Amino acid sequence: MPVYQAAQDVQHSADGSAYEQWVSVAGQLAGYFTGQPAHGVSCWYAPTGSGDLAGAVRRMAQTFGPPGRKAVVIRITTDRSVQKNTGSAAVLHVQPSAAWTVAGWLVVHAQAYGLSEVRYAGYEWKAANGNMGWQPDPGPKASPRGSIVAG
Repeated sequence: MPVYQAAQDVQHSADGSAYEQWVSVAGQLAGYFTGQPAHGVSCWYAPTGSGDLAGAVRRMAQTFGPPGRKAVVIRITTDRSVQKNTGSAAVLHVQPSAAWTVAGWLVVHAQAYGLSEVRYAGYEWKAANGNMGWQPDPGPKASPRGSIVAG
């Protein structure tokens, strides 16, 4: 069933063909928010103060389910070796198939939880220069293998 027809079946608008014009954009957005292409989601804001990592973790559990061995998010730890100058950082161990989805979620919710950076798979996103999108991670503070660092 075409997407516009499914939308019409649910929404019952006056003009069922009006949905068709948005199918391409909706497909692109759905792809970005589910990690296809990798590092496709970006935004920017000026961070102020420290982040609410505990709040972000609670909301992630509501969104992706509680952490567990077979869950999207396997476990979340605070790693002193990746601690930032302005506060702590969380290390998220996630299923590889969902990692860019989780990283994108963190970026989308960065301002709400005061996150200033997210790092994954050799890339980093920083709130202050997020208009440049994800950039190659420059080095020694790279995220531990197979994990997402947010702080």
